[in-house]
Amino acid sequence: MGISKVEELANCDIQRLTERFGKMGLRLKQAAHGLDFSEIEESGEAIKSIIWSSTFKENTNDPIKIAGYLEMLAESVHKSLFKHRLYFLRSPAPLLPKNSVIFGGWKC
Repeated sequence: MGISKVEELANCDIQRLTERFGKMGLRLKQAAHGLDFSEIEESGEAIKSIIWSSTFKENTNDPIKIAGYLEMLAESVHKSLFKHRLYFLRSPAPLLPKNSVIFGGWKC
């Protein structure tokens, strides 16, 4: 059975998923339903947000200039996240709306 959408993964039989992927099958099924039972860890003072913003001296529609600037802003946010020891966890499956396409078309 081919799975190419999160909705299909959510509707996939749990037994077939666990036969194919072992314990990860259950986690995939849960992720497809937007469930995450990981414990939340507190790490001292909470950071409410990390924001980097700026404006161009003049308005521009130049996609290269805009892309370069966005890259610089993204790098600044990344450095701030790293400095404050805030990391993203890798999810076992994309946490997308149920009708989203899963790139690569998993086979189950």
